[in-house]
Amino acid sequence: WSLSLDTSSNLAAKLKQELQTSDHLDASFMAYLQYHGIFPDVMESMREKEILSPQLKSVLKMVYEESCKILALSEHSFGFRELKNVHQTRAMMEGWQKEGLALLDAIQSLKDYLSKVADRGDKEEQRQMVVEHLFSSDRNSLLSEIQDLRAQLRMTHLQNQEKLQQLQETLTNAEDHGSKQEHQLRRKVELLEYKLQQEKSIVSDLHSTLSEEQKRVSETCELLNQEKAAVSALKSELYEHKQENERLQKSLEEHQREIDKFRFELENKEKDLTAALQELQAERLTETELRGLLEEQQLQHKKAEDEKKKALEDLQAALELQSVQNGQLSVSLEHEQMINDNLRKELQIEHSRCEALLSQEQNKVSELKRNLDAERNHSLELLNSLNHERVLTEQLSMRAREDASCQHRESLLEQAFIRELQAQLEEERSRTTELASIIDKTHQKAIHSKRQLEAEVQMCCEETQKEREISNKLRAILESLQSQKEDQNLELQHRRDEQRIKDLQEILAVLKERESPPSPNSQRELFCTLSKDPNGKQPMTKESEKVNLQQQQQQLEKIRQQLLFVAAHLNEFIYKTVDKTVNDWSASNNEAVASLLQTLKELKSDLLSPPAFQVRTT
Repeated sequence: WSLSLDTSSNLAAKLKQELQTSDHLDASFMAYLQYHGIFPDVMESMREKEILSPQLKSVLKMVYEESCKILALSEHSFGFRELKNVHQTRAMMEGWQKEGLALLDAIQSLKDYLSKVADRGDKEEQRQMVVEHLFSSDRNSLLSEIQDLRAQLRMTHLQNQEKLQQLQETLTNAEDHGSKQEHQLRRKVELLEYKLQQEKSIVSDLHSTLSEEQKRVSETCELLNQEKAAVSALKSELYEHKQENERLQKSLEEHQREIDKFRFELENKEKDLTAALQELQAERLTETELRGLLEEQQLQHKKAEDEKKKALEDLQAALELQSVQNGQLSVSLEHEQMINDNLRKELQIEHSRCEALLSQEQNKVSELKRNLDAERNHSLELLNSLNHERVLTEQLSMRAREDASCQHRESLLEQAFIRELQAQLEEERSRTTELASIIDKTHQKAIHSKRQLEAEVQMCCEETQKEREISNKLRAILESLQSQKEDQNLELQHRRDEQRIKDLQEILAVLKERESPPSPNSQRELFCTLSKDPNGKQPMTKESEKVNLQQQQQQLEKIRQQLLFVAAHLNEFIYKTVDKTVNDWSASNNEAVASLLQTLKELKSDLLSPPAFQVRTT
């Protein structure tokens, strides 16, 4: 009996220990699941039932065996020895009663345990329903948040694509602008080279024209010398002719007048002599005037040569300065091209660096978004665990009402677990704030990099504007140099034209002086020379004299008409060339000047050639 009592008490103690251990295991297991965010499902509850059912079976089997033993002992027949030992039987009965009470306690504990197990199954089913309800609501909220996140991702992706397209457009515009600037600079360089070639050709033309002008000046000097020699020869011839005319006149007066009119003839001769003296004085005055004119012409010619030399020196200095300036301009253009190439390379490097920074920033943003998604998922899991813990706390509060003894421990565990959960929530919040600050920093960095790109683009635009201004200044300098050169060419051409006009006017004056008809005395002397021959030849008839006079008048009329024609052309040419520039000077003007000079030379040759009647007389 003692063994049975011990076994029954041991069974009761084991049952209580198993109940306590099962409750403790359930509490610890649920706390572990709540801490790690793992929710038990239906399969786990079924496994738990399967784990606990063999223990119950073994306990029930042991209880059944003990009850069978007790029944067998109760039905056993007692002997006389046993009847004698009443006290022993009483003690045994008391032991049986105690064992029965212990068995009843064990059975009651088993019933309580079975009821608790049944209640636990109901609670687990309720818990599964609540968890499923929570899971469905959480799933719906998660799906909505995932859809929102997908929409945000799409929007951010579209925004990034738009930003990339804008950056690509700005880059293409910058490249097009750079190519246009390069093309414009090349065109400017080509224009400058073409202008330099034109200037070189103009300088060569100027040198050729200067050499031609020098040749013409030498020719005009030779012509002037020839004209001077011709004038001196004409003067000597005129003097001889006058002497011959005087002799002829004297002989004619002696033959015509009678001896009784010698006095009258002498008076006439005296008058003629006084007239001749006056004419000689007039001729001397004209000679002095001509000498003064020649000296003035020589001085003017020297001044013109000095001015031409100075103009040539100025032109050579201006050309040297212009060549130096052109060299400086070419060097500056090469320097500007080098600067443009360096700027283009720097722009390409900055573009690649910005693309790398943008890609890094995008990668960082994507990583941060992933971290945010993970943190959000983790926070959602924590919220779900909190909700589950709330449900569990409610269930535990219900259980605490049922089990007052375990309430203090469970409340302490719950408070500790809630504190841990609050600490985890605070950590998650701090992480979310840190992630938000990191996102803000990355956004600010992206904005700063964008501003830097805009500033660099603006700097490039300002540099291109400065290059344009420099090119415009260079162009203005070149245009001013060209205008100065054109003005110098115009001045040279005007000087040449004035010199030519002066030469032509002098030639015209000389020709007009030679064209003027002879005085009546000279005609009379000519008639005398024609009527008398000093060598004893026969005198010419009146008809031949008339014919010679008519021929001379015709020739003089022809020369006069030619001179009038030349004068009209010269006036027209002067009127046309007063306001003309070097660029307006055409080949037709050169031809006109050449034709006028040819006509003047012909007139000069005609005037220098002796007339027909003089040839006949000689």
